[in-house]
Amino acid sequence: NVFVRIAALDPGYPDPEGLLPAAKQEIAEQRRQTALSDLYSQALRNMNTGEWEEARRLLLQLQEQESGYLETERLLAKAEEEIEQEQREQKERQRQEQIARLYEEAQRLAHARQWRQALKKMAQICTLDAQFADPEGIVTQAQAVVDKEEAETRRQKELATLYAEAVRLLRAGQYQAALDKWDQGRAGAARYPERER
Repeated sequence: NVFVRIAALDPGYPDPEGLLPAAKQEIAEQRRQTALSDLYSQALRNMNTGEWEEARRLLLQLQEQESGYLETERLLAKAEEEIEQEQREQKERQRQEQIARLYEEAQRLAHARQWRQALKKMAQICTLDAQFADPEGIVTQAQAVVDKEEAETRRQKELATLYAEAVRLLRAGQYQAALDKWDQGRAGAARYPERER
Protein backbone atom coordinates (compact mmCIF):
# COMPACT_ATOMS: atom_id res chain seq x y z
CA ASN A 1 0.00 0.00 0.00
CA VAL A 2 2.88 2.35 0.78
CA PHE A 3 4.42 1.67 -2.65
CA VAL A 4 1.06 2.44 -4.31
CA ARG A 5 0.94 5.82 -2.49
CA ILE A 6 4.61 6.51 -3.41
CA ALA A 7 3.90 5.70 -7.08
CA ALA A 8 0.92 8.11 -7.02
CA LEU A 9 3.18 10.92 -5.72
CA ASP A 10 6.28 10.10 -7.80
CA PRO A 11 6.06 7.30 -10.37
CA GLY A 12 9.80 7.31 -10.91
CA TYR A 13 10.78 7.08 -7.27
CA PRO A 14 13.75 4.68 -6.97
CA ASP A 15 13.60 1.35 -5.07
CA PRO A 16 17.31 0.64 -4.53
CA GLU A 17 16.74 -2.23 -2.09
CA GLY A 18 14.15 -4.03 -4.30
CA LEU A 19 11.44 -3.89 -1.67
CA LEU A 20 8.53 -3.67 -4.15
CA PRO A 21 9.25 -7.01 -5.93
CA ALA A 22 9.88 -8.71 -2.58
CA ALA A 23 6.57 -7.38 -1.23
CA LYS A 24 4.72 -8.51 -4.36
CA GLN A 25 6.28 -11.96 -4.11
CA GLU A 26 5.39 -12.23 -0.42
CA ILE A 27 1.78 -11.17 -1.11
CA ALA A 28 1.51 -13.74 -3.92
CA GLU A 29 2.84 -16.44 -1.58
CA GLN A 30 0.40 -15.44 1.16
CA ARG A 31 -2.49 -15.59 -1.34
CA ARG A 32 -1.31 -18.98 -2.54
CA GLN A 33 -1.09 -20.29 1.03
CA THR A 34 -4.56 -18.89 1.79
CA ALA A 35 -5.96 -20.60 -1.33
CA LEU A 36 -4.31 -23.88 -0.32
CA SER A 37 -5.65 -23.56 3.22
CA ASP A 38 -9.16 -22.82 1.87
CA LEU A 39 -9.01 -25.89 -0.41
CA TYR A 40 -7.82 -28.02 2.50
CA SER A 41 -10.54 -26.73 4.82
CA GLN A 42 -13.25 -27.28 2.20
CA ALA A 43 -12.00 -30.82 1.58
CA LEU A 44 -12.18 -31.51 5.33
CA ARG A 45 -15.73 -30.13 5.48
CA ASN A 46 -16.72 -32.38 2.57
CA MET A 47 -15.21 -35.38 4.30
CA ASN A 48 -17.07 -34.58 7.52
CA THR A 49 -20.38 -34.43 5.62
CA GLY A 50 -19.66 -37.63 3.69
CA GLU A 51 -19.21 -35.92 0.31
CA TRP A 52 -16.26 -38.13 -0.59
CA GLU A 53 -16.20 -37.50 -4.35
CA GLU A 54 -16.00 -33.73 -3.87
CA ALA A 55 -13.41 -34.13 -1.11
CA ARG A 56 -11.29 -36.31 -3.39
CA ARG A 57 -11.57 -33.76 -6.20
CA LEU A 58 -10.39 -30.94 -3.89
CA LEU A 59 -7.58 -33.03 -2.43
CA LEU A 60 -6.35 -33.97 -5.91
CA GLN A 61 -6.42 -30.30 -6.86
CA LEU A 62 -4.51 -29.47 -3.68
CA GLN A 63 -1.96 -32.19 -4.31
CA GLU A 64 -1.48 -30.92 -7.85
CA GLN A 65 -0.86 -27.37 -6.59
CA GLU A 66 1.47 -28.39 -3.76
CA SER A 67 2.55 -31.96 -3.29
CA GLY A 68 2.80 -33.04 0.34
CA TYR A 69 0.65 -30.21 1.71
CA LEU A 70 -0.20 -31.05 5.34
CA GLU A 71 -1.95 -34.46 5.40
CA THR A 72 -3.29 -34.34 1.85
CA GLU A 73 -1.94 -37.77 0.85
CA ARG A 74 -3.39 -39.53 3.90
CA LEU A 75 -6.73 -37.76 3.49
CA LEU A 76 -6.80 -38.57 -0.21
CA ALA A 77 -6.22 -42.26 0.56
CA LYS A 78 -9.05 -42.11 3.13
CA ALA A 79 -11.40 -40.45 0.62
CA GLU A 80 -10.61 -43.05 -2.05
CA GLU A 81 -11.15 -45.86 0.46
CA GLU A 82 -14.54 -44.41 1.43
CA ILE A 83 -15.53 -44.01 -2.22
CA GLU A 84 -14.62 -47.64 -2.91
CA GLN A 85 -16.62 -48.72 0.15
CA GLU A 86 -19.65 -46.73 -1.05
CA GLN A 87 -19.33 -48.30 -4.49
CA ARG A 88 -19.18 -51.81 -2.98
CA GLU A 89 -22.23 -51.07 -0.83
CA GLN A 90 -24.07 -49.65 -3.84
CA LYS A 91 -23.30 -52.78 -5.87
CA GLU A 92 -24.47 -54.99 -3.00
CA ARG A 93 -27.72 -53.01 -2.69
CA GLN A 94 -28.30 -53.33 -6.43
CA ARG A 95 -27.58 -57.07 -6.26
CA GLN A 96 -30.01 -57.54 -3.38
CA GLU A 97 -32.68 -55.51 -5.19
CA GLN A 98 -32.17 -57.60 -8.33
CA ILE A 99 -32.46 -60.83 -6.31
CA ALA A 100 -35.66 -59.60 -4.64
CA ARG A 101 -37.14 -58.61 -8.02
CA LEU A 102 -36.23 -61.96 -9.58
CA TYR A 103 -37.71 -63.85 -6.62
CA GLU A 104 -40.97 -61.91 -6.90
CA GLU A 105 -41.10 -62.84 -10.59
CA ALA A 106 -40.38 -66.49 -9.72
CA GLN A 107 -43.20 -66.42 -7.15
CA ARG A 108 -45.66 -65.02 -9.72
CA LEU A 109 -44.60 -67.64 -12.24
CA ALA A 110 -44.94 -70.43 -9.66
CA HIS A 111 -48.42 -69.25 -8.69
CA ALA A 112 -49.29 -69.24 -12.41
CA ARG A 113 -47.87 -72.79 -12.65
CA GLN A 114 -45.26 -71.71 -15.21
CA TRP A 115 -42.67 -73.95 -13.65
CA ARG A 116 -39.96 -73.84 -16.30
CA GLN A 117 -39.89 -70.03 -16.34
CA ALA A 118 -39.87 -70.05 -12.52
CA LEU A 119 -36.84 -72.36 -12.60
CA LYS A 120 -35.08 -70.00 -15.01
CA LYS A 121 -35.64 -67.07 -12.63
CA MET A 122 -34.34 -69.16 -9.74
CA ALA A 123 -31.25 -70.08 -11.79
CA GLN A 124 -30.61 -66.36 -12.35
CA ILE A 125 -30.88 -65.82 -8.61
CA CYS A 126 -28.37 -68.62 -7.98
CA THR A 127 -25.86 -66.96 -10.29
CA LEU A 128 -26.16 -63.83 -8.12
CA ASP A 129 -26.28 -65.65 -4.77
CA ALA A 130 -25.37 -69.33 -4.63
CA GLN A 131 -26.52 -69.49 -0.97
CA PHE A 132 -30.04 -68.10 -1.61
CA ALA A 133 -32.49 -69.72 0.82
CA ASP A 134 -35.68 -69.95 -1.38
CA PRO A 135 -38.11 -69.63 1.55
CA GLU A 136 -41.12 -70.81 -0.48
CA GLY A 137 -39.34 -73.84 -1.93
CA ILE A 138 -40.00 -72.79 -5.52
CA VAL A 139 -37.05 -74.74 -6.89
CA THR A 140 -38.17 -77.98 -5.25
CA GLN A 141 -41.77 -77.63 -6.42
CA ALA A 142 -40.85 -76.54 -9.93
CA GLN A 143 -38.20 -79.23 -10.36
CA ALA A 144 -40.64 -81.95 -9.26
CA VAL A 145 -43.26 -80.79 -11.79
CA VAL A 146 -40.70 -80.41 -14.59
CA ASP A 147 -39.23 -83.85 -13.85
CA LYS A 148 -42.71 -85.35 -13.96
CA GLU A 149 -43.48 -83.63 -17.27
CA GLU A 150 -40.18 -84.81 -18.75
CA ALA A 151 -40.81 -88.36 -17.55
CA GLU A 152 -44.26 -88.29 -19.17
CA THR A 153 -42.79 -86.94 -22.40
CA ARG A 154 -40.18 -89.73 -22.43
CA ARG A 155 -42.92 -92.31 -21.74
CA GLN A 156 -45.05 -90.95 -24.59
CA LYS A 157 -42.06 -91.10 -26.95
CA GLU A 158 -41.36 -94.71 -25.94
CA LEU A 159 -45.01 -95.63 -26.48
CA ALA A 160 -45.01 -93.89 -29.86
CA THR A 161 -41.88 -95.83 -30.82
CA LEU A 162 -43.46 -99.15 -29.74
CA TYR A 163 -46.62 -98.30 -31.63
CA ALA A 164 -44.70 -97.37 -34.80
CA GLU A 165 -42.76 -100.64 -34.52
CA ALA A 166 -46.04 -102.58 -34.09
CA VAL A 167 -47.47 -100.91 -37.21
CA ARG A 168 -44.32 -101.69 -39.19
CA LEU A 169 -44.43 -105.34 -38.11
CA LEU A 170 -48.15 -105.55 -38.99
CA ARG A 171 -47.51 -104.21 -42.49
CA ALA A 172 -44.65 -106.67 -42.87
CA GLY A 173 -47.09 -109.48 -42.10
CA GLN A 174 -45.49 -110.35 -38.76
CA TYR A 175 -48.77 -110.45 -36.88
CA GLN A 176 -47.62 -112.10 -33.67
CA ALA A 177 -44.62 -109.76 -33.32
CA ALA A 178 -46.96 -106.81 -33.96
CA LEU A 179 -49.33 -108.04 -31.24
CA ASP A 180 -46.41 -108.45 -28.84
CA LYS A 181 -45.29 -104.88 -29.50
CA TRP A 182 -48.87 -103.68 -29.06
CA ASP A 183 -49.11 -105.51 -25.72
CA GLN A 184 -45.83 -103.92 -24.62
CA GLY A 185 -47.25 -100.50 -25.48
CA ARG A 186 -50.51 -101.21 -23.65
CA ALA A 187 -48.57 -102.34 -20.60
CA GLY A 188 -46.96 -98.87 -20.56
CA ALA A 189 -50.29 -97.06 -21.04
CA ALA A 190 -53.63 -98.78 -21.02
CA ARG A 191 -55.30 -95.87 -22.79
CA TYR A 192 -52.70 -95.28 -25.51
CA PRO A 193 -54.64 -94.23 -28.64
CA GLU A 194 -54.73 -96.87 -31.34
CA ARG A 195 -54.86 -94.72 -34.45
CA GLU A 196 -54.42 -97.31 -37.18
CA ARG A 197 -56.63 -100.08 -35.80
